[in-house]
Formats: sequence, C-alpha cells, structure tokens
Amino acid sequence: MSHQQGKSVSLQPRHDGDHGAAVTIARGEVGSVSVCGCGIVTLTLQYISLRLEPGAFHELQGLLNHAQRRLEGERAHAATPETCGADTAPLH
Repeated sequence: MSHQQGKSVSLQPRHDGDHGAAVTIARGEVGSVSVCGCGIVTLTLQYISLRLEPGAFHELQGLLNHAQRRLEGERAHAATPETCGADTAPLH
C-alpha cells in the first residue's frame, strides 16, 4: 500500500456539503483525507467517501494498522504450495 505522508498536499479549502470548508491533509494513490472546520474527517477512496468523527477515524486507523500487521505476519509465515490445503485462500 502506498501513501504519501511526506508530500505536500493542497491546503486549499473546498466546500463539502453541510460541513463547510474542508482542507485536504493527505493524498495518495488510493484516495485522500480531508478535515472540515467542525472536525469531521472525510476519507475518500475512489467512489466512496466516509465522514467520521475524529475518534472514529482514530479507531479506523488502529483497525487498519492491526490488519496490516496481521497480513504482513501471515505472508512471512506463508505455507509452501506443497503444504497448502485445497481450501486455503491466497493472500492478495
């Protein structure tokens, strides 16, 4: 997964429905994150936008970090093709 935390992003405010002006704080290949004046964080992934309270955004971040660590651990300990069962699904 690629993200561009160190790259500069547009800090131009944009109007986002009833939440007023929003500022894009991160942008990457997969989407962007913006925050409005009332504190609502908007996560945009292609055609999907999620509006989250800051606490919910923090919880989502923790969930995704945990899942990423599990995926990396499973790849490191992946079984060889000879020992895989027929019902074992590959990780993508």
